[in-house]
Amino acid sequence: MTSKDSDRLAVLLREIEATLLDTIPETILKLRIDQPAYCLFIWYYDTTIAGDYTPQMGVGLQVLREACINAYSDGPNDYIWRPQQTISSPFPGFPYPFVDCEGPGIAEKCNECYRLMDVIYGSDMPLADERPMLKPFIDMICRVAQSLNRRDWRGVLASTDDFVVIGTDYIGYWLLEDIEASVPAERHVLLESRGCFDL
Repeated sequence: MTSKDSDRLAVLLREIEATLLDTIPETILKLRIDQPAYCLFIWYYDTTIAGDYTPQMGVGLQVLREACINAYSDGPNDYIWRPQQTISSPFPGFPYPFVDCEGPGIAEKCNECYRLMDVIYGSDMPLADERPMLKPFIDMICRVAQSLNRRDWRGVLASTDDFVVIGTDYIGYWLLEDIEASVPAERHVLLESRGCFDL
């Protein structure tokens, strides 16, 4: 590891963050979603996948949340906040709208970030928990989510009164930590008061 690696990683993260903030609303608008959504997920990946580390987005529709509550009344929240892992068959609101994040050179930049994080923070031995190694990228994705949570989505995406943007890992292993880092305090309180984060 050299300071040059760290400097390059910092530059890439700033560029990716700016690109995501600029392109995500337009990318979602192009999906032409005509139903209200309760969540926009921005999924990042751990290193178990091979190849492209470009984040993917999924839109959780209110019809899916209502169906989860009706079908899993004893504990719907895991299905609501991890539909990509918990629902695999036809279901109201599933498959959900999804799309890769877009922007100039974003795939190459994300892949280079992962390579640099492995050089800077990785180990020759398998890591029991990759989160510390991936933390710079995770922090960037959660900052994007925080910013988008302050955005007015009218004209882009119909949304519920408790709509949130969450940056989280695709597996959902770090979901609770990512919710804390992504969701503004007042929205978190609202969702907690409705029992939405009982996971």
